[in-house]
Amino acid sequence: GPYNFTVDGTADYVTNIGLEGPAEGSNSTWVITDESGKILGLPPTLEAVKGVNFDAAGAGTCLIWYLRYEDGLVGAEVDKNANDLYGCFDLSNSITVVRNLPSVTNKIKAKLYPIPAKNTIHVALETFEKGRINMVLYDFAGNAILNKTKQIENQKTSLDVNTIQAGVYILRIRNENGKSVSKKVTIF
Repeated sequence: GPYNFTVDGTADYVTNIGLEGPAEGSNSTWVITDESGKILGLPPTLEAVKGVNFDAAGAGTCLIWYLRYEDGLVGAEVDKNANDLYGCFDLSNSITVVRNLPSVTNKIKAKLYPIPAKNTIHVALETFEKGRINMVLYDFAGNAILNKTKQIENQKTSLDVNTIQAGVYILRIRNENGKSVSKKVTIF
């Protein structure tokens, strides 16, 4: 790293990551955080880190860390902050992953509401008139949780999320012309 990707609907993975030097601790995991240290994911292995699709996370910056620790570590959980870890642990230097927005010509403007959502996410597509769109809901590990294709007539649609577990996700919307947008959504 650092890695720089464009959020364009094409999967982006980190490569050539390795470990050097000593690390203390009986247990280990990888930690993916946002810039402020909020834990977005805890891939258990290096192979799992290499399998994370960073394109699905939308625009922004995140950090990848390697964590070695002893039993009793407190705070190594998704949505907690890595700056608040408590116990005996060793955290590596971070690898930066920057996810840039694509050029304006490939972007759809969309508004999602209500956020946080409980049962339904309403989608208003400001720059799209009619046609088919594909909506994919991703978790922060890059796994597709929900995939729906819909016909749009009046720049509005909705996505039923009442069976989706509470958490933070990325919703990617793409039209037939390849224009797309990714938005962070919270479901409770």
